[in-house]
Amino acid sequence: MPVLPQTGVRPGQQGPIISAWPIDFFISRRGSAAQAAQEVADVLSDEGYSVRVQDYHFGPGVNFIAAIDDALRRCRDLIVLLTKDYALSVHTMSTELGNFLAAATRADGERALIVLRLEDCDPEGVMAAHVYGDLTEIEDPGKRREVILAAINRMPTALRPPRRTVHGLPPRIRDFVGRDDMIGQLHATLLSAESPAPMWLNGLGGIGKSSLAAEYAHRCGGDYAGVWWARAENRTMLIDSLAELARALDDRLGSTFLPRITEPPDLEKLAQTGLAKLAARRKPWLLIYDNVVRPAAIEGLIPPGGAARLIITTRYSDWPSWATEMRVETMPRDAAAELLLKRRGGNREDAARLAHALGYLPLALDHAGAYLRRTGSSFTRYTARVEELIGKNVGDQASVRATFDLAIQRATEERPAAESVLAFLSVLAPERVPLDIIDETIVTDAERDDALIALTAVSLVRLDPFPDETEAITVHRLVQAAARARNAAADGNRAIIEKAIRRLGQAFPDNGYSEPRSWPRCEKLMPHALELREQAHRANIANHDFAFLLDATANALHGRGAFDAAVPLLQEAVAIARSVLAPRHVNLGQWLNNLANIYMNTARYAQAEPLYREAIEIGTETLGRGSFRVATRISNLANLLMETGRYEESERLFREALQTVATTRSKGDPMYAARLRSLALLLYRTERFEGSEVAYREAIAIGVTASGQDDPHVVLWRGQLANVLRDTGRAGEAEPLYRVAVEKLATSLGPVHPSVAGARRELARLLITTGRAEEGLAHAQEALAAHEQTFGRAHTWTAGSAAVVADALHALGRGAEAVDVRAMYRSGTEVLS
Repeated sequence: MPVLPQTGVRPGQQGPIISAWPIDFFISRRGSAAQAAQEVADVLSDEGYSVRVQDYHFGPGVNFIAAIDDALRRCRDLIVLLTKDYALSVHTMSTELGNFLAAATRADGERALIVLRLEDCDPEGVMAAHVYGDLTEIEDPGKRREVILAAINRMPTALRPPRRTVHGLPPRIRDFVGRDDMIGQLHATLLSAESPAPMWLNGLGGIGKSSLAAEYAHRCGGDYAGVWWARAENRTMLIDSLAELARALDDRLGSTFLPRITEPPDLEKLAQTGLAKLAARRKPWLLIYDNVVRPAAIEGLIPPGGAARLIITTRYSDWPSWATEMRVETMPRDAAAELLLKRRGGNREDAARLAHALGYLPLALDHAGAYLRRTGSSFTRYTARVEELIGKNVGDQASVRATFDLAIQRATEERPAAESVLAFLSVLAPERVPLDIIDETIVTDAERDDALIALTAVSLVRLDPFPDETEAITVHRLVQAAARARNAAADGNRAIIEKAIRRLGQAFPDNGYSEPRSWPRCEKLMPHALELREQAHRANIANHDFAFLLDATANALHGRGAFDAAVPLLQEAVAIARSVLAPRHVNLGQWLNNLANIYMNTARYAQAEPLYREAIEIGTETLGRGSFRVATRISNLANLLMETGRYEESERLFREALQTVATTRSKGDPMYAARLRSLALLLYRTERFEGSEVAYREAIAIGVTASGQDDPHVVLWRGQLANVLRDTGRAGEAEPLYRVAVEKLATSLGPVHPSVAGARRELARLLITTGRAEEGLAHAQEALAAHEQTFGRAHTWTAGSAAVVADALHALGRGAEAVDVRAMYRSGTEVLS
């Protein structure tokens, strides 16, 4: 499109004149109006006006927002091509229209907003009072040109639509954010059929159901003949409002199909008559029943099929099939942070942390924003005091906690067990509490079911199964806070936390360290165990049950290679045991052994050894030297001695442990196989390959019989047998064992587990020695990355993988790189020592 002269026109004056504005017109539109934008631009260009349209003037690579801003500053008049989707766009309404009008107010009437309607929708809000031309039913190009030119000369040609009835609609929320998609979905659903089903917006109290409905009415009300907002907390209030609607219709609209209302004494019949009048209208009305308690409360008050469109907001979660559900969830993280920033400027990350602490709940975000604005406090200070501050009123705004207290009270009145179930849920993590841990120690099965019916009915909790379909419940963190406040008021918090600790300790698998098949269960319980740890700290709980849960949780983390997370839990368990249990308590011995295992696997041998020896002493006193549990501790100490080069003592202890298990269990027991595998490793380390191979093969055979070919222990042992085969010249037999170990261990343990990295490193050694250094380098680098991620640079296993990387580089003729790698990780090893 050519650049045209900078010309202009004054109101009521025909033809272009020289203008002080660089651009006469900027055309604002949504994507559906691209063709009309070109038509309007062509008409104006033919008349000699200068026009800016994004389609022509904002080329590829241009900063779009900056270009829009520049055009809005430089144009005299803004032409809006009004379509149904225009008002739904935050960009067009705030960035283009809003910015232009803000600037136009300072131009002393020289600048104008010109609205050209393209679809069946009326100018609303700020657009309603500006020049209005209607192209919706005009097809003749000449007549369309006349309308366009009349409009830009500021001569409206369209009649204003009749004033719509808008009743009870709450004021528009200035800082409404984050629900554009839902508003679009509401609009499409309600206007997509001749008589669509009512829409029911359900969700937790404070989730923003009413705000969403109100914003929809403000944005899209122009597509309706009227908007009627009816409070519906109880049936009487709703009937009163609908009776008022009936009178308003009778006074204003009349009807050729129904008799005029003669003020019958029965308000319910009057309300139903008004709803019937709506059904007879040509253009639809929007009804909003706000805060309906349950379906029975609006029975007989659903508008008949026709022109009425109904939105129901409710906490009730189980509506009949005659309504279409739209569940309202918490706000997206970024939108929640943006809302806080609009209320109280500050650091975005601090706002995001506060939004997370508030569970992205709109009511709580609004409450926090009001508090911060009034007090001048910071996001960080509010975050530190969330549970206290959500219980405070802010001006005439009731506290967040009060909203949930009412819902909890309602559920408890219907089902008394709801209080006990919610109290239990309040001290766990909010997301996905496995349903089966709410057992008879909490409430009976029948009481649990009754409680869940009552709690889900008012959206205090919701069923939220795991991907594997394990039944679970999710509860919002602020509902938990309200429940904890109720517990505290009844002096029950400590007892509830102790009960939850005891129950979760019973539910947590006791083999999370050694049995990958238990890991899915551990994963489901892990967040709740960690949350209970925080709750126990706040309540100053340090008892045997708590130490027991800490141990089980730490073992599961240890088994998955999460060493840094596991260590403090076991340290705490040991400290509690030393404080509250007998000095030689049997469980203290077990927890000392488990803590030593983590130290051992993170190469902290000096810290591990005295714990192993103390654990063996306690076990010998409480269980007897011949106990298989003591044999496990002896074998663990033997492993440490082997790693630190004390092979003679190590072998003696390995053989003692092996004999103990053979005596107390059997030679076909998986525990015997595990002890035998440890001896096989020692024999390999001391280059007694023949004995090592025999021991490995016997351990593998026992493992296969007991647990199957794909058991992770069996797969790992086969990978270790491959070391013997490789080092005795049988690389062809070793290679498939390595590859199977890498593949299957990655599947069962995860791709960065230390056992996977170890198998990958040994495969790399084989590949390098058999002339395939390129592939060997790839495996060695993956092993190094995994070991460094888990242990850091200073661990001996990390240094071992780095050495294999260096060997591969050297074999590929990249000697300088090999030297650098060795130097880099050698320094780490020195730090470790």
